[in-house]
Amino acid sequence: MSLPVAGQTVYIEKKNRADRGHARVLDLDETTLYLDEPVTLDGSFALDLPIGEGISISYRLADGSLCRFETSVLSRTLLDRLGSIRVVKPIAKDILRVQRREFARVSMSIDVSYLLRRGDRLIMGTGITRDMSGGGLSFWPKIDHGIRVTDPITVKFTLPGEASTLPPISAKAEVLRVENTNHASVLYSLHFHEISNACQQRIVRHVFKRQIELRAKGV
Repeated sequence: MSLPVAGQTVYIEKKNRADRGHARVLDLDETTLYLDEPVTLDGSFALDLPIGEGISISYRLADGSLCRFETSVLSRTLLDRLGSIRVVKPIAKDILRVQRREFARVSMSIDVSYLLRRGDRLIMGTGITRDMSGGGLSFWPKIDHGIRVTDPITVKFTLPGEASTLPPISAKAEVLRVENTNHASVLYSLHFHEISNACQQRIVRHVFKRQIELRAKGV
């Protein structure tokens, strides 16, 4: 089973299940993963991880599969002058693939807005989706802000045909791929890592309806 790679965002859950956050993988060696200082999911506070703390780490593979392993905090150290924490690197058999890619994906062209934070800077933009599933979407930004793989990003959009009384769908996601296509802009592929069940089910229902429509047209 593949480990997360340097530069990838991983999600941390403490044993009490109440405190969760995320961190970026800085480096790996034979026995250790080095993570930058973790913060809470909304990025507003540092996530307190005492030495010896048992934690669960989850992350996505390139195909969107969710993996998880149990580990513990070894120590704090400096890595290339960056504060980091050292955690025990798991062996392959201890990594659990929690969820395989399981959502149907269909072509869908709708407006999407996005927001991400880079340091003290907030980046906001809009784009047009290429496709979507209950697990994520891909979109072309109207202006390329240089979004990078593993960037955490929040997206918001309205599904066509939904009642006007329903609020827009909002989801927190991670950038899995950045691709150059024949389109005028790069294509960003996202995986949702924080979305309400109600919003996800709205997407799944819409995708199913779209599949039926495409089949009826012989597409």
